[in-house]
Order: sequence, then structure tokens, then C-alpha cells
Amino acid sequence: MTPVDGIHRLGFRRWYERQLIESHGWLVTCVLAIVLVASGLELLSLKDGIAEFLSDALLIGVGLWLSWFAWRRYSRQMLRAEAIGGQAVCPQCQHYGFRTNRDPGDMSPARQQNGLDARCGKCGCGWRIEVDDAG
Repeated sequence: MTPVDGIHRLGFRRWYERQLIESHGWLVTCVLAIVLVASGLELLSLKDGIAEFLSDALLIGVGLWLSWFAWRRYSRQMLRAEAIGGQAVCPQCQHYGFRTNRDPGDMSPARQQNGLDARCGKCGCGWRIEVDDAG
């Protein structure tokens, strides 16, 4: 689901909260994977035979891949949420948060994918929020 779809479905504040929770889950996964790598390095030894050595090396490899993957997901989600959240302040009254058009059918698909037409819930001012969904 794209950020635009998520914001239309959940609303900005719930979408933003969900992004923060999910991204911090990826951060916890990254830290646990680093612990897995450290455990694998501690176990790595040729004394127990080549099969044990290879299984420990596999444990290290899986931990490294998982930590890299989790870090990438964490950083991507946090940067996306911060980029959208930074644009969520009404330019007129400085109220944080916005409402969107619930019927995205009246906009062209290209315009839907590139951003959101936001409306302040307090004063009704409208502005455009650019959403970069690359990566």
C-alpha cells in the first residue's frame, strides 16, 4: 500500500502513528539480528568440526542480512513519515495534521501518486503535500 492510499484509508494521524510503530519494530528486529551475529561470532570455531563451523557461519550470514534488511526498512519508513509529517502543518494557522479528499476518483492517477491535496481541519485552508514513494 502506498502512503497516499494509507493516508486516504486511515487518515493522516493514524497512518503516521502506524508508520512510527512499524518502523520501530524494524529497529528492534535490527538490534536483535545484531545480537544474533554476535552470538554466531562467539560460537564460531573449527574445534567442533566443519559442519558446526558452517552452521555458525550461516547463522552469522543470516543475522547480517536480517540486520541490513531491517535497518533499510526502518530508515526508509522513518524518512518517508518525517517527509510527509513535515508538510502536515497548515500554512495559514499552523495547525498540525490535515484531512484529505476521501474520493480519490476525481483526480488523475498521476496526481494521486505524486501527492495529496490536504485541507486543514481547523481553518479549512488547502495545500499540496508532495509524497515521494521511491524506494
